[in-house]
Amino acid sequence: MNKTNKNYERKVLYKTDAFEIVSIQWEKNSISELHSHGWSHCHVLIEEGLFENQLDLGLKKEIRLLEPGQVITTPIGAKHEVICKSEKGKTLHVYSPPVSELKIKERFSSVDCESLYPELSLSEPIAIHKLEKLLQFLKTQTVSTNSPYFMNQLFAGILPQTLMAEEFIAHTRTTLATYEASSIHTKMEVEVIQNLSQQIGWPTHSSNGISVPGGSAANFMAVH
Repeated sequence: MNKTNKNYERKVLYKTDAFEIVSIQWEKNSISELHSHGWSHCHVLIEEGLFENQLDLGLKKEIRLLEPGQVITTPIGAKHEVICKSEKGKTLHVYSPPVSELKIKERFSSVDCESLYPELSLSEPIAIHKLEKLLQFLKTQTVSTNSPYFMNQLFAGILPQTLMAEEFIAHTRTTLATYEASSIHTKMEVEVIQNLSQQIGWPTHSSNGISVPGGSAANFMAVH
């Protein structure tokens, strides 16, 4: 295979300060040579075609064949190479933060929290440019839960679908407390509950449920 074949076309579909979504159309044997996204997480959804992804984690390397519907994640600091194995292919890439505007080059480090106190003073409002600078700094002090070497027993990483949903929630700031405030969201909740009931094998017409924000709330609801 010709390793220099780069017959693919990138198109930015959506972009914010937090992430960007890029669609890529591939030709057969087209390849994105081994590369890193720096301080950005890279999530790739296979929409059409068959792909091979080579992930270089430093201590080990992984090679996977991917079909439509599968998602791959390249954690911070890792490198990967994508090869289209079918006649045509299409992938959806979510970068967080946007790779086109990366300004942070430092690796994860830990500092004394006392150095943050002047920046986090509540005595006066924080200007938007100062807040943006502070958030960029906090990223360098945050553990990468997307890393394959992060092995917490309760949580790890984030799905690109979840990232997009979180931004939508932050923009709309609605609530499921009443049907009047969020009718479409209530209908979505009912649909999810009915689908889960069907997966379990329960009759949908006689099954019910409720969405909760986390495990503790779920346990409390179950006890109740």
